[in-house]
Amino acid sequence: MWYQHGLDFLHPVTPICGERFRQFLDVCWPYVDYFTFAGPATNYDDSCLLKDALHPWFDSVVTLSERFGYGPGSTPDRIYLYRAAEGAKEAILACYSDIFFRKRSPTGLGGYPKEEGSLFDDLCLYSDKKLFFGSISHESECFLWPLSEEMRQALVENEDWGVCEWRDEWSRHSLDEYAWCGYGKPEKIKRAEQALTIRSVTLECTFVKELADFYSQLLDWPVVEESPERVVVQAPETGVQLVIAYAEHYVPPMYPSQPERQQMMMCLDFCVNQHDYPETVGYAEVLGARVVESSLLMQDNRTVLLDPAGHPFSISDRD
Repeated sequence: MWYQHGLDFLHPVTPICGERFRQFLDVCWPYVDYFTFAGPATNYDDSCLLKDALHPWFDSVVTLSERFGYGPGSTPDRIYLYRAAEGAKEAILACYSDIFFRKRSPTGLGGYPKEEGSLFDDLCLYSDKKLFFGSISHESECFLWPLSEEMRQALVENEDWGVCEWRDEWSRHSLDEYAWCGYGKPEKIKRAEQALTIRSVTLECTFVKELADFYSQLLDWPVVEESPERVVVQAPETGVQLVIAYAEHYVPPMYPSQPERQQMMMCLDFCVNQHDYPETVGYAEVLGARVVESSLLMQDNRTVLLDPAGHPFSISDRD
């Protein structure tokens, strides 16, 4: 049967917040396979602390008006679906301390402003994709269908819970009832990732101008910024920059790597057309690079060189 928290509204109840919130989730979490939160569909950007923290466990999203606690004609919300994991539970507890994500007012009456950075509401928990806990944040209501006697004893055997006579099995919504979409990642984060591009790569050394001249000539990239401690060369077509920066205590990496020696942090990989490959490797040597590894195979022409400061880079044929 369903239990409702705070049935007797004439008497004050102990809010599920702080340590009680943790205890509640600790008892429920072994049963949870999925959980949901609601965010306002009217907000184009509904990012918040909790949404960002739960990103690794995101599954899908759907816009709904009719759902647990809300009938036809209700304001639509985006419902975010997450996979249950211990890390997800800790993310919730790290962001918020109240089951409704609200702060208690100083007088204990009314108000209940949202905790800072919160746009999520209505935590719902599912076991085998079937709802067993649902909350309605703006009404400060929550409902529990205990899945075991242990859960019932741990959570509802106190004065703040009572049997809910007007909910029945039908209220145990199934996740399969909803047309979930947005598989992969939330829309906002997905757009941000599609727009993410590489801007620059930084190499350190003790002789900035000389190393910048080497790469500027090798790549035929112009110098777009220059100072005694920093020179930037930039690809004309893409705008990608190679930054040469001064480092007083720079130690060249050992390539190939050796124990207890400075390790390679990265290797720049360049490619050219097949017929230009031998000439380009030779040109790099003329400019001051040193060949340390070469592979001349039918389908893998690649040479690894060290630039004048000892950074490894490779040249391959594009074909």
